[in-house]
Amino acid sequence: MYSTLGSIDDHVKYHVAELLRQAEHDRLVDLATGPGRPLRGRIADVLVTLAEWIEGSPRPTVARAA
Repeated sequence: MYSTLGSIDDHVKYHVAELLRQAEHDRLVDLATGPGRPLRGRIADVLVTLAEWIEGSPRPTVARAA
């Protein structure tokens, strides 16, 4: 498998560096996409908007906070 302890150490260092790069990438993706709203909150907004439309609400619904 590995002929020396040095090559094992190099492999471990490479693997740790790769995991750190992946973790940083995931962190940046989370920052870019921002926090998502829960699914039930989005469904509730759609249902409220639909109910107001059916009842003929005279004014448009104000956008709800994300």
